[in-house]
Amino acid sequence: MTLLEPTGQARVETVIRRSRFVGYGVPAATTAAADNELKRIKGEHSDASHVVHAYLVGVPAREIGSLSDAGEPKGTAGRPVMEILRGSGVRNVMIVVVRYFGGVKLGTGGLVHAYGDAARAVLREMPTRPLVIRERLTVITDYARHEPIHRALVDCGAEILSEEFDTGVQIDVSIEQGSVTEVERLIADLSAGSADIRRHTP
Repeated sequence: MTLLEPTGQARVETVIRRSRFVGYGVPAATTAAADNELKRIKGEHSDASHVVHAYLVGVPAREIGSLSDAGEPKGTAGRPVMEILRGSGVRNVMIVVVRYFGGVKLGTGGLVHAYGDAARAVLREMPTRPLVIRERLTVITDYARHEPIHRALVDCGAEILSEEFDTGVQIDVSIEQGSVTEVERLIADLSAGSADIRRHTP
């Protein structure tokens, strides 16, 4: 399955047996970002009956997930939203489904379908792109080789996160996972093997 990440937000509204469901899809690359978005949406819908959420953030094998039924019967709200989210291949995203109770009970099966359908509708509307997994590298070199190494990193698509100048130069970069080995080889060539290259856990 090709993994995707959102490039924007989505909002979808449906009515099922007089209950109004408002679904949101928001980018969330960290748990803190997800928590902030959830707080914002809850604030906008402070009079709602339930504010259900599910999110998946991080890279494969190190994903962090969270879900909540938000007062609905256990397993009828957050879980179906999470199942749809996992199956979609979209990561670094949170889906929030707000429910305004319309006076007609939907039953356990009805709730599962309603929340699952809301999640599907949000994901259909959400703009996405292929998920690019990046790694962080630290390169330590001398002043003489700093400029050519810096230029090579930029040419390879690395994002320069920081540079520190002391007895040597420390460059922290973020780079696509698939380019790491090539970049390590290039830096080794440019520095005649003298540069120290360290990988960090994403």
